[in-house]
Amino acid sequence: MLVAELAGRPALAHTIWSWTSRHLGRPDGLFAWHATGAGQIEDPQSATDADILIAYALLRFRGAGATVMHGAGRRVARAVLAHEAVSLPDGTRLPVAGPWATAMPGAAPTRKPRSGA
Repeated sequence: MLVAELAGRPALAHTIWSWTSRHLGRPDGLFAWHATGAGQIEDPQSATDADILIAYALLRFRGAGATVMHGAGRRVARAVLAHEAVSLPDGTRLPVAGPWATAMPGAAPTRKPRSGA
């Protein structure tokens, strides 16, 4: 979809988006990363890099229906930040490899308060 948009082929980008959203869209706003050409999902897991590129392609879309495509891009971007990112100590959201990677390895365990402290 991004390549079609960059090549100045908005109708093709729109067609790709229609197929992608219909066949790969997940309830959380992300996309399954692997399906057959017929739309049969082979792996429902999302991939952050692909979801970010989908959002970017939608946000930069310059064809008929751009307002709708931009709205979809914002929804995908929000889903990435909600489901494929971790919070840094300063509150910044940092995208990670996918929803499965949101547990931060090496994080200090939460300490229970001492009695009487």
